[in-house]
Amino acid sequence: MFSFPVRRRRSAQETGRAALDELRGRFDREEARTLAIALEASAAGSPEWDALLASRGILPGSLDDRVRLAQGGFAQRQGAPLAEVQQALRALEEEILQAWWELEVSETAEHERLRQHVMQRTREAGEAYVVRVKPRVELSDVFANALLSSQQHASRLEPRKHATVRCRTCGSPRASDGENRCRYCGHALYETADGASP
Repeated sequence: MFSFPVRRRRSAQETGRAALDELRGRFDREEARTLAIALEASAAGSPEWDALLASRGILPGSLDDRVRLAQGGFAQRQGAPLAEVQQALRALEEEILQAWWELEVSETAEHERLRQHVMQRTREAGEAYVVRVKPRVELSDVFANALLSSQQHASRLEPRKHATVRCRTCGSPRASDGENRCRYCGHALYETADGASP
């Protein structure tokens, strides 16, 4: 006797989990693709980067805006401007979450797990991108910055208008012009050329 294999129908829960796994995989692939294209692009962008932005509904900025964005903040060494990368990642996040809602799966716990996964990965991807494009700070850069800022601040300094005579022993200031001895420790405030005190 010939029998047909019995196919078990997938439950709504299994369907929801399969869809969730597919969306997570799709997000991870698209996120990796986004970062790879962004890293290969210059501050002015590239045809691939512009196409990716357009596919996510993001209007690329003008050349001047892009260069200004890339050089602002921490002055990127390479890659597309950070602001555009963050926009692209957020658009991907919204696309994946919208796709989950369109499946009309009623599992809110699964949706929350997907939302948390997508948001965490978006944040981590942004941080990883910053690490890749941020210029490395060398020790010589720190000293060069200190030298430059000290020169800028020193140029604005004014010489003191007055000087206070202080005791060489205890450091207290002279109370009046007529005092030659410290009122606190009794030592001479001035010495003559031969080392004697007045």
